[in-house]
Amino acid sequence: ILGVKQNGDHGISAWLNGLTEPTKAFIAGPFGQFQINPSATKHIFITGGSGITPVRSMFDELLAEGIKPILIYANQSPERAMYLESFRKLASLDGLELIEIYDRDITKALGQVDLQDAAVYTCGPSGLINNALESLALYKVPEDNIQTELYGLDMDAARNSTGSFVWKSMWGSAKKVPMAGHKNMLDGAIASDVNIPHACGIGVCGTCRATVIKGSVICGKESRQKGDEILTCISKPFGTEPTMVGPAKGGRSQVMAIALLIGAVFLGMWKFPPAIGFKALGPMNTSHENLECNACHTEAPGTFRQQVGHNAQALMGLHGHEMVPVGFAPVDNKACMSCHYRPNDRHPVSRFLETRYAQQREDIGPHECNNCHGEHNGKRVALVEPGFCIHCHQDMEVSFDSAQPSHAELIEDGAWETCLQCHDFHGNHIREVPHRLTEGIAPEKILQYLEGAADPYGPDKTHTAESK
Repeated sequence: ILGVKQNGDHGISAWLNGLTEPTKAFIAGPFGQFQINPSATKHIFITGGSGITPVRSMFDELLAEGIKPILIYANQSPERAMYLESFRKLASLDGLELIEIYDRDITKALGQVDLQDAAVYTCGPSGLINNALESLALYKVPEDNIQTELYGLDMDAARNSTGSFVWKSMWGSAKKVPMAGHKNMLDGAIASDVNIPHACGIGVCGTCRATVIKGSVICGKESRQKGDEILTCISKPFGTEPTMVGPAKGGRSQVMAIALLIGAVFLGMWKFPPAIGFKALGPMNTSHENLECNACHTEAPGTFRQQVGHNAQALMGLHGHEMVPVGFAPVDNKACMSCHYRPNDRHPVSRFLETRYAQQREDIGPHECNNCHGEHNGKRVALVEPGFCIHCHQDMEVSFDSAQPSHAELIEDGAWETCLQCHDFHGNHIREVPHRLTEGIAPEKILQYLEGAADPYGPDKTHTAESK
């Protein structure tokens, strides 16, 4: 169950509560160790506000086991209590013991329940947690029987915090952040235009992690010193010594910076010729020697900043989309067909997208021009394997076969390297197909042709490639 109580007219809680139609959202979590004690038979919950959210889910688990939980539900008023009507209905059906309080007197409420050997769970803001723990101590409830889920900064820490801290970026620059009027270090940083990655704002998700470089910090209720990690959304500087903090090791800022640095190094390795900014990975293929780089390589959609930013977020799992090309789009069939489209093609790449060719796609990839021709190899065909016909034609039967030897005999002998001696793969050459293998093209000439030598099938073609 996800419950969000609106806190003011701005921020994520207001936005979520203002939704009027289904909206897709990416949600992180769950986080923390707040969960049912499996060895206990009696369960008492002390909570209020949006702290009821995990408790509501825990009720489902207990009720499924036939256990009746006890809920001490503290709120400012019934109107501000989440799920109150459903809890009242559940209590009327004897599925829950509900104690509503609106005066913060948790001690009095605890006097109405049997605390002996009970597992006690308290979840909510620091004020409620502190109040509950003090009341439980009065009743001598063992600490091992108590679980807490605190969100927000501890009230005592907030009262005793200092007036500012220094944020030191991973690049070494430092900026003083005043704390006046701010509940925590993250709020102060945002107000001072210091970019600290953040998400939940209540000390749960860990996105706003930082490291104490100097001084002391109160994180929740715990004191943190030099070298310790903190969550800035529930922390305040503390003590007489000036406090300095910076990005946590392995935090999102460092990951993004490293990704950008790698991208910059990668771009720096490019040597820019006069054409478009490419250095060929190898010699151009046969008949492509005079092409400019931009004949095939086109700019990818979006700006460089958008492309790198999208991919950095994808690497960190911040969205569910695939990586996108950076700089230039990959050369695909569309680029090849812009020059080499032939309506009479006997083996068009589109044909191999049919379901029956799934294995062939996996084995040799005939559905992509580049898988066979492989640009920047200095050849006509990079896949120099004259016997590739076996992948599709091993079960072929030819009616009224006049070839000598017959196709059946050649298949039986596994003579797949002979196919190209008579047949042009794409069928674009204007020539008569020989009926005798001895009249076909010599095997060595076929291999030389694939490597980039003269065309043994003849100069006449139905369609010629367009020039760019």
